[in-house]
Amino acid sequence: VSGTWPIESSEYRDVQATLERYRPHVHAAAEQGAELVLLPEVCVTLDEHSRQRFVDEVASWARAKRVAVVLPYFDRSVPKNELVVIDSLGSVVERYEKQHPVAHVEGRRTRRMRPGPTLVTLGDRQVPVSTVICVDLDYRDLVAPVRRAGGILVAPSDDWPGFDELHHQSAVWPAVATG
Repeated sequence: VSGTWPIESSEYRDVQATLERYRPHVHAAAEQGAELVLLPEVCVTLDEHSRQRFVDEVASWARAKRVAVVLPYFDRSVPKNELVVIDSLGSVVERYEKQHPVAHVEGRRTRRMRPGPTLVTLGDRQVPVSTVICVDLDYRDLVAPVRRAGGILVAPSDDWPGFDELHHQSAVWPAVATG
């Protein structure tokens, strides 16, 4: 991958190639019994022309395979690091923008949002799922509401070169600290 992370990578701007890269993984996970699939933070870089097409395609996988998908992406037209939660019926049930974006890289937060939890259809039941993204985990106030709801803490995170080991060690701490 060119660049230090997907925002800078031409490969992650190739929407069709990215769909082809993730499709077999989502399908395989669903076929192995997964009910919820989390794609990596900034799994693709989109813009106002490609965003809806990408979301619609992933929603069609969710519907066909009856699996919920948390789909994080970078919208370079804004710019903004955000995600959508797609339930197992293929419906977008939540949109969330990263509340603590990396300065001078991800743009400014445009609106204050709660981290969920969002009720997601998994099979025949509704399950509360979080929507925090990466650095949002460092802020306990964004994790505790998910715990109180008895939800699943889903937190897509990217491992920037040189930051990966620290990130792996620190990313779980807010979940532990909030129970």
